[in-house]
Amino acid sequence: MDICKLLVFALSIVAVENQSTISISTLSVRELSEVVRAHNTEIKLMKQQILNQQQLIESLQKQVEAGSAKPKIRLVNGNSSREGRVEVYKDGVWGTVCDDNWDFNEANVVCKQLFGLVGIPYSSAYFGRGTGLILMDDVRCSGTENSLLDCRHTNNLNQNCGHSQDAGVICMKAPPVRLSKQKDFQGRVEVYKNNRWGTICDRNWDYKDASVICRSLGYSEQGLVVAKTVFRGGSGTIHLNNVQCSGKETGLSGCSYSETHSCSHSEDAGAICILPSQSIRLRNGKSANEGIIEVSINGVWGAVCDTAWDNQNAKVACRSLGYSGGVAITSSVFGKGNTKIWLDGINCGGHENSLLECTQSVVGSSTCDDSRNAAVVCYNVGNDIVRLVNGSSEHEGRVEVSIDGQWRSVCITSRDKNYADVTCRSLGNSGGFPVSSNLFGKGSGKVWLNNIACSGNEDSLLLCSHSVIESSNFNCTNSREVDIICYNIENDSIRIVNGSSVEEGRVEVLINGQWGSVCDNGWSKSDADVTCKSLGYAGGLPVSSSVFGEGSGQVWLDRVNCYGNKKFLLECSQSVIGSSTCRFGNTAGVVCYHTRNDSVRIVNGSTVHEGRVEVLINGQWRSICDRGWGKSDAQVTCRSLGYSRGIPAASSAFGESPAQIWMFNSIYCRGYEQSLLGCTKSVIGSSVCTSGRNAGVVCYQTRNDSVRIVNGSSEYEGRVEVLINEQWRSICDKGWDKNDADVTCKSIGYSGGLPVSSTVFGEGPETTWMLSSGNCHGGEPSLFGCIQSVIGFNSCSNGGHAGVVCYNSGNDSVRLVNGSSADEGRVEVIINGEWQNVCDRGWDKDAADVTCKSFGYSGGLPVLSSLFGEGGGEIWLSGINCNGREDSLLKCRYATIGSSSCSGGAAGVVCYHTENELVRMVSGISVQEGRVEIFINGQWRSVCNNLWDTNDANVTCRGLGYSGGIPALSTSSSVFGETKSQMVVSNINCNGNEDSLIECVRSVSGSTVCNNRRNAGVVCYHRANDSVRIVNGSSEYEGRVEVLINEQWRSICDNGWDKNDADVTCKSIGYSGGLPVSSAVFGEGPETIWMLSSGNCQGHEPSLLGCIQSVIGSNSCSNGGHAGVVCYHTGNDSVRIVNGSSVDEGRVEVLINGEWQNVCDKGWDKDAADVTCKSFGYSGGLPVLSSLFGEGVGEIWVSGINCNGREDSLLKCRQATIGSSRCSGGAAGVVCYHTENELVRMVSGSSVHEGRVEVLIDGQWRSVCNNVWDRDDANVTCRGLGYSGGIPALSSSSSVFGETKGQMVVSNINCNGNEDSLIKCVRSISRSTVCNNGRHAGVVCYHRANDIFRIEKENSTTNYTLVNPRVLIKGIWIGFCKDKWDDMEARVICRGLGYSGYASLVNRRRDGNTFGELYVKGFKCTGAERTLAGCKFGSIGLGDCSKTGSIEVECDTDVRTSKSDHILVNSSSLRSLLQINIIYSSLSLVHILQEISLETG
Repeated sequence: MDICKLLVFALSIVAVENQSTISISTLSVRELSEVVRAHNTEIKLMKQQILNQQQLIESLQKQVEAGSAKPKIRLVNGNSSREGRVEVYKDGVWGTVCDDNWDFNEANVVCKQLFGLVGIPYSSAYFGRGTGLILMDDVRCSGTENSLLDCRHTNNLNQNCGHSQDAGVICMKAPPVRLSKQKDFQGRVEVYKNNRWGTICDRNWDYKDASVICRSLGYSEQGLVVAKTVFRGGSGTIHLNNVQCSGKETGLSGCSYSETHSCSHSEDAGAICILPSQSIRLRNGKSANEGIIEVSINGVWGAVCDTAWDNQNAKVACRSLGYSGGVAITSSVFGKGNTKIWLDGINCGGHENSLLECTQSVVGSSTCDDSRNAAVVCYNVGNDIVRLVNGSSEHEGRVEVSIDGQWRSVCITSRDKNYADVTCRSLGNSGGFPVSSNLFGKGSGKVWLNNIACSGNEDSLLLCSHSVIESSNFNCTNSREVDIICYNIENDSIRIVNGSSVEEGRVEVLINGQWGSVCDNGWSKSDADVTCKSLGYAGGLPVSSSVFGEGSGQVWLDRVNCYGNKKFLLECSQSVIGSSTCRFGNTAGVVCYHTRNDSVRIVNGSTVHEGRVEVLINGQWRSICDRGWGKSDAQVTCRSLGYSRGIPAASSAFGESPAQIWMFNSIYCRGYEQSLLGCTKSVIGSSVCTSGRNAGVVCYQTRNDSVRIVNGSSEYEGRVEVLINEQWRSICDKGWDKNDADVTCKSIGYSGGLPVSSTVFGEGPETTWMLSSGNCHGGEPSLFGCIQSVIGFNSCSNGGHAGVVCYNSGNDSVRLVNGSSADEGRVEVIINGEWQNVCDRGWDKDAADVTCKSFGYSGGLPVLSSLFGEGGGEIWLSGINCNGREDSLLKCRYATIGSSSCSGGAAGVVCYHTENELVRMVSGISVQEGRVEIFINGQWRSVCNNLWDTNDANVTCRGLGYSGGIPALSTSSSVFGETKSQMVVSNINCNGNEDSLIECVRSVSGSTVCNNRRNAGVVCYHRANDSVRIVNGSSEYEGRVEVLINEQWRSICDNGWDKNDADVTCKSIGYSGGLPVSSAVFGEGPETIWMLSSGNCQGHEPSLLGCIQSVIGSNSCSNGGHAGVVCYHTGNDSVRIVNGSSVDEGRVEVLINGEWQNVCDKGWDKDAADVTCKSFGYSGGLPVLSSLFGEGVGEIWVSGINCNGREDSLLKCRQATIGSSRCSGGAAGVVCYHTENELVRMVSGSSVHEGRVEVLIDGQWRSVCNNVWDRDDANVTCRGLGYSGGIPALSSSSSVFGETKGQMVVSNINCNGNEDSLIKCVRSISRSTVCNNGRHAGVVCYHRANDIFRIEKENSTTNYTLVNPRVLIKGIWIGFCKDKWDDMEARVICRGLGYSGYASLVNRRRDGNTFGELYVKGFKCTGAERTLAGCKFGSIGLGDCSKTGSIEVECDTDVRTSKSDHILVNSSSLRSLLQINIIYSSLSLVHILQEISLETG
């Protein structure tokens, strides 16, 4: 027998019998032993009883094994074979099983044995009481057994179980779920989890969740949510919360849910499973198809509340009763009901088969009274609940609906044809029209249906959407009662009257025995086609503006809109009958036609191929208005006449038609139609299309096309003319461009052409009309594919006759003149026999390259401003735009061609074979340097140094055969002297990738704003001659930086000189890196030698020459001096730490110029300290400020250190300044360490687990100031010392663990909580701090939260326990002040005890502090913490809680979800006895057990 279990068992019996409390946590080992001795007799007797029971069990087991009959098991008295009372067959008799310890493991074994399913256990004779013997008791299965009889059990020999405790099961495939009233198929939902039954919180619980429950139980596919008041709340654990099912799952396991909650049992979810036998009925109506709705749920009838009751809901209800549809009615129509309200908030989609399938509110929760019962009127399509009244025939009238024996009107918000069509079709007609203005009289004003809206496809008016029917005296105002006229297609009459033939006329329709006209608002070709096709024609043309008279009857139709495949005009949508405001003279007409009678002709032209277009309709030729007449229309016309192409002619080019003949208007062809009549069009009266607007065409066959150029000085230029039908026609130059010219010239055998405008080559014959300008894209084979239209000779507005200059690839039309050699000059092109200039507007390097390459050169420079003279010709080409890939200048695009006023000068070029033959350097002291000059027009021209930079210098020198170059700049003068010639090159911009400076020249002009004192220069170099040295230092690894360029050593100006420049310098001479030194620390170079501007290195360049910006004069280094470096190898020969109490700490010094210099603590931080210490082999370091290790004797040289922590030497960090400086701080120092926590300790606590925090620095343990000391700092401190966590010990006025005797120096600590040591949180350490010695930081560390937290039980009620929290500090269990406490802290306390239900802070005031002189103040939780250890601590203070009172918390002990994380003491329950709280001594329990073992044997 386990001695520990025996101890607990014995003490629990003693405690219960004596009704006393034994608090183990408050007893010493000796006291506990005395308790055991006092009850030694009872313990020994108990042990003997247990041994006797074990022997009895063994005897019974042997009897079972010896039995000859194989045991059997069965289920009886259930609703199916898979449920019932469990009975077993033993020793020849059947008997029941006692429900003691009957649980899921036992039920699973039964169902697995019988069916291979899972089981739900039922107790208390749920399936009725059995008879005979109870053969099994205290059954205990592990769940793995194959038979119930394989489980441990007793044989009920002591007769402590009766048949009222007979066990039962339900076997199923789904997870364990049950309803509290399972036999009634309803109840509180309960699930089995963690070996116990529990409930579900009803938050977000809906009918889909309930349906899944019912399906998993095998009852039905439909479940309803039940109000909280229907089923009493459960007890025990609330297992699930926020269940969310889609409704299709087979069990809860397929749904999402949460296992955390803040619910009580008043929120337990319930469900009612709807059986297939459920029904619906109507009551209180005057006929069987109407009335109040009632539903039967599990045999009980109840009504439906009319909240949100609408027609969708009514449709579902009526369909379930066998009708085709229904209308929603409010309850007052059929009076009050007298049953309970079952359903509320019904929301059907319309597709459901039953109201119970719709979304709804919780069953039984409605607050409706019986005056708000939902009701319906059900109908079948074609029934007699709709009629027309007050019309002259059965086909017209006001619409009325019969409900509850009363006929009432229908009200609308807007009139349309849809509801008229639906109503009339339901009455047996083909369709209907809406009628306005109470044409059939006003009704009583009271209506059944309101806000009718039909789509037009419904079978009944009642199927259209509408507002809920009410019995209130709703009046239909503003003449909104529905009036309609119905029609039947076979009886309808439509006619066309008042035309010159039967095929044309005004359109009239017969409605209600009266002929009326149609308004032409929106009258179109589709409307005319429908009209004429219904009369037997192939199609029709629309006629507007009362061309066929106005008519005398009523205007029946307005805004007709025929679309789709409508067969009759009355089927088309239109405005309300009788509402037309059609103005005088706006009646619609048609011209109908048969396809065989169509004919098109062209008349009044000079040839049979051209003329005015006319169409033969019903024996008359009709002309066409040219509004919108275009090329596609002309193509269709001419193709229908047998031609291949056509050109449109507008503005009555071929005369006007007789005034009495009306015209077609708005022809719109797409180009593929076979006839003009297939194009969209309308017909208007002759007065509408203004005079001179008759459309015409010029038709032609493609084989007759011809193009020529005439009246030029040579065969390749002239006015463009086109031969059409044996006549030559000229082209208007409006819009004439390069594409049109190219197409023209290519069609007559040239490579391309230049467009010429303004009638340069004269006008064509005045007697011949012209063609409008082309609109070519450049790829057409003929100009005919581009011509837009035919125009009159004098109709080319603001333009003239178009011409071209054609050319073949080559340069016979371009030349260079007036240059100093054949390679340069002014660019001219030959036009009309004369050489003309090119304007330099837009003239650039691409244009120059194209020009020169066409002459066989490799490229050219663009020259502007008539540098090669203005010439004697006019400027003809302007706005040149070349892309550089053309093979001739003439193939580039131009802004204008023709005599123009150029805003610039004549363009020129300098062509070259090799670019660098045009570049040289002069006036340098060697051939490798000098002023840069470019050869243009026989002169060497200087380059202005505006924007002159390293890229320009590198390109210049590389083009001359060097490896690279340095720009020679000056802000006031030229480094290599001034040019004597005029400076002309200023627009240079290299990107560094060019092969020659010439490629960078954007333009060359005759003058520039750059004065002669700022000429650009370069210093070129070969890589083999590069050399860098450092001179004038105290050692070989430091000094002034000089660069050897072309046999001269040049100094570097220190403007912008930085770490990257120093690194590149030192690496190029074999070191690992360098420190930059400025202010001529290593002296100045010779004054006679000019300097290099400071480098601009990135740090990776192979040589300093790759960084130097420019060459400057020796006296031009403004506000700076000569740059120097201190080079170093990776290692620590240039860094040391001195003046510390040990070799691990001290002031940081660097070796510069032979002397050890200090480092300024400005910017000195943890990263810098880590880098310094790691370079000496330590794992890290603490930064020390304010000359804590002395000031030293050297100057402070290095300032503004900026390390990232990854450098392997301090010298590799960036610095703000290096050199003698006035440091605003002190000398920087470090404390290095191998293991961080060797520098941290806790002292002055009552145990080794708590105390004041101290850090070892300069041989002294220094306290930490508790400014911003918080939970993160305490956790990091304790984890670094081997604990799992800690809490901060703070005080607003004094130190919890006393004060330090040494000077406090550590104050800048800020942990984020993720560090593994406090040392990593130290930002800096200084000699002094603003923190006084009365506020030293402390911690209390723990391995488990229960080491320092416990909860004391004060009293309890039936469901609630009142507890007080305690924390162990300085060996005392102290309390909490509730200055900031609320229910969040209470929730954490109760959750830590394993209670998930109600938790509240008790507001009872308790003055004074009864727990000692210390208390915790300012304690705060978020509510999400698992235990109090995760909350934020305030301060620990002396005194009492007299102002706020101490803490008491009330927990709901009835809701238990998990084991306790807090220790509960002073409790009489067995659970509390098992939770023994031993503080800091794991040996105590061993001592107790040893003594108990001695006493009990």
